[in-house]
Amino acid sequence: MCCNPSVIYSGFCQVILTGVITFCSVGFFNALQGLGGAGNADPSANNAANASLYLTFAITGYLGGAFFNLLGPRVLMSVGCMTFAFYALAAYLAGQDDALQWLFILSGVVLGVGAGWLWTAQGALMLAYAPQDRKGLYISVFWIIFNLGGVIGGLLAFALNFDSSEDEPTSANAASYFSFVGIMLFGAIVAFFGLVSPEKVVREDGLPVTVQPCLSPAKEFLGALSVSVDKNMLLLSLLFFSSNYFYTYIFNAFNGVLFTVRTRGLNSAIFWLSQIVGAWLLGLVLDASRLKVRSRSRNGFWFTTIATTLSFLLGGYVQYFYQGGYRRDDDNRDLIDVTNGDYWLPCLTIIGYGIMATCVQVYSYWLLGILGSGDATLAARYSGFYKGMQSLGATLGWVLDLEAFGISYRAQFLVCWILISVALVPTSFVSGAAPASWLRLDDTTGVGLRRRSGSVCDTPTTASDDMTQSQSSVS
Repeated sequence: MCCNPSVIYSGFCQVILTGVITFCSVGFFNALQGLGGAGNADPSANNAANASLYLTFAITGYLGGAFFNLLGPRVLMSVGCMTFAFYALAAYLAGQDDALQWLFILSGVVLGVGAGWLWTAQGALMLAYAPQDRKGLYISVFWIIFNLGGVIGGLLAFALNFDSSEDEPTSANAASYFSFVGIMLFGAIVAFFGLVSPEKVVREDGLPVTVQPCLSPAKEFLGALSVSVDKNMLLLSLLFFSSNYFYTYIFNAFNGVLFTVRTRGLNSAIFWLSQIVGAWLLGLVLDASRLKVRSRSRNGFWFTTIATTLSFLLGGYVQYFYQGGYRRDDDNRDLIDVTNGDYWLPCLTIIGYGIMATCVQVYSYWLLGILGSGDATLAARYSGFYKGMQSLGATLGWVLDLEAFGISYRAQFLVCWILISVALVPTSFVSGAAPASWLRLDDTTGVGLRRRSGSVCDTPTTASDDMTQSQSSVS
């Protein structure tokens, strides 16, 4: 157990703790967003807050590697959790009094800073602590724990709002909000007392965790910015940008407008549960012990591509043809409830979206982990760049959903599908799926990649490396 003083310093235990921390903070934030409009009756009420959130998140996340080296993961994750609690409280207060909308927008800015810190630290620890041939396992374990927050939060909202009728305003009740606030604050406590310094962590493969000496703040920020010229990051940037862009459509233009409030809570739980299943399945693909890294990377790429295509095909049918399709200006539609006989098709669509979303993000993390090679500082910079680009995409998604623009739901759907489909093309060159790519075996272990001068090196594996690799499995 992680509470054992000798075990708490293991890399796997620390990854589990980061999962618990994000379970309490981001997981329940996701459950709140999954209700549509942060639980408010008007899904557009939180768009300004979320636009400010993700814009600030993009800046803070992009520079997150510098904050990681300057402040350490304990500070970044504990403070980050507290900003999530502030956001949930502000969302409730703004829903009660329109005069407090400014507080909600301010909470978005504050959360943007905290989320950038938390996600940078989380990504750095998860990628640096995972052995090369078990990164899929570590990432999927984290993703499962983290998304349990969304599952439980969605079920909690479903239970607390179960008696809401279809004719009542579809806003979540006070108990939902304050339950979320308390759980988020508990995450801050776990982060402060549970996380240890990376240099004290013992990896499963016995290799030390590399932590570069802390430089001056100016040099740290320059170091964080330097990854923007890495050719792998440039090719992956569109994938990172699109990896959260579609959340606005799923939460606001799909779940937020088609369903009753209790069904929105249930859908939220199903969405995050689907992410758990998707993460587990993709983890098995990425850690297939008898395959070389290039083959695992290629299989992971095609798994992600197929999941993305199938989910948007199903989503397109619901958007355009289910019950005649639906539009943004259709205020007279009958809300779908879990008791409806034809609820199964929208439910299946939510499942598809959940699997697609987790595949895109887990695969992104796996590529970053392979490229980071156990260096906590480099992993923090990669993770910060990833979250920064991801947040820019999310910002654009929230901004375009503002009523001032009036962009139709059908147009939003098409942009989501086209964006992620185009992003997979340059990703194929990094992953090894394209004929002309530069994914190569690690020259020390034979089961991973090493970043060297912005690229990776090609060296054959040894017999002992192959034996070690074949004995590894996902459990």
